[in-house]
Amino acid sequence: MTKNKKTYSGIVLSKEGQIYENPPLDIKGLQIRKISTPKIAREFFSDILENQILKAPNPNSLHVFRNFINFEKSLIESIIDKQETKFLKPGVIKDVKKYKDKFAIQPYRATHTWNTLFPNEPIGSHTSLRFLELSPPSDLNDLKQYLSERQFNDLMNMYADEDNDPDGRMQKFGFTLLAIPFYMDTYPSQFKDLVYIEKITNHIMKTGNILLESLSFKTVTTSSSFQSPSNIIDI
Repeated sequence: MTKNKKTYSGIVLSKEGQIYENPPLDIKGLQIRKISTPKIAREFFSDILENQILKAPNPNSLHVFRNFINFEKSLIESIIDKQETKFLKPGVIKDVKKYKDKFAIQPYRATHTWNTLFPNEPIGSHTSLRFLELSPPSDLNDLKQYLSERQFNDLMNMYADEDNDPDGRMQKFGFTLLAIPFYMDTYPSQFKDLVYIEKITNHIMKTGNILLESLSFKTVTTSSSFQSPSNIIDI
């Protein structure tokens, strides 16, 4: 169903002479099954692929597209209105001691930021987490309205810590990514208005674009960073 090498999906009817009573789904190389895609999104896209495309006698492209739209709406509602973490990108922080340049590693920077803001609920090594992508104000002083006085001062001290971060990577990347402990079902509501919802939504929805493309939809670029599905097809 794709034009890319080693990227395909299908229903396995038989293998090595064995005919399956319940043909399994075989997926190779598709982003919808990557561990970097939230579990809830992997399950949604896999269900669309199996039951509404591959096993459907006559796939209804409009019905699939509507399901995409509804899923995107539920994603935004979950993250913004409910501050839930289930749609956030999963990750892991490994043994910090093994990192040659720990500040060059995104999971470490995100974890270091969380531990600075919430020292009583630290994220340790070898720990699963989720990433909350943020769109902070251009002036760091404006973060005062989102952080407590202690949090803001600690954050500024972290950015100015040239002894541990001589290259200033923490300040260079800024307050754009925050690790959230995996066990937390919701993230701190104080960050609600800083959430970069467009980037989070795009990361998730674009993994399913290949399913829409298999139904003759075409992905169009709406900006330098984001893409959206469209029902415009090449003639």
